[in-house]
Amino acid sequence: MPFRHVPPHFPEGYSASIFGRVILKRTLFNATAMQTANQEVVYATYHPDSPVAGPDADNFKKRRKEFFTGWLAAGISVEDVLNDLASKGLPFVDVGLGNCGGRKKIEQIDGSSVDPPCIGQLKCNPMQCKNAVITKMHLPIWRKMLEENLKRLNDPLMAHARPEIERHIVEARNVLQSLDEKSI
Repeated sequence: MPFRHVPPHFPEGYSASIFGRVILKRTLFNATAMQTANQEVVYATYHPDSPVAGPDADNFKKRRKEFFTGWLAAGISVEDVLNDLASKGLPFVDVGLGNCGGRKKIEQIDGSSVDPPCIGQLKCNPMQCKNAVITKMHLPIWRKMLEENLKRLNDPLMAHARPEIERHIVEARNVLQSLDEKSI
């Protein structure tokens, strides 16, 4: 389960979505629990050793390493930096499959910029957007997506969508592998 303090009646993976977090806030009415949840998200996203996936993951890891190098050189511990980040709020929006940085434009290698591939209503595919970063907290959702698509692959009623289903299976396996997860 992504958050250690989530009540057991919440379905696995549900608490990783923005809706799950809103429900948790209303259910728990506990500032300490929300602070702990924010710390867990920050640790999963920003800890220098935390794996991340997505099309810009290597750049994110590089920037994260540079950020921590400066703080560590100043004698500040990783834990102190992460706790400070958690206390300031998160610059990402959890869109279920990953975290969105919400930038309006994505800068290309050639210096030009393009609009992100967002279609709104949290219909985000973080594996196709450089604004997104996927953390281990998103693993339950990616596991479920892989399982569901593997079932659909052999369903005769879904034969028309086979190429798309196969693409989603490859994508889910790539995310799981990027996060050091053994996939099916």
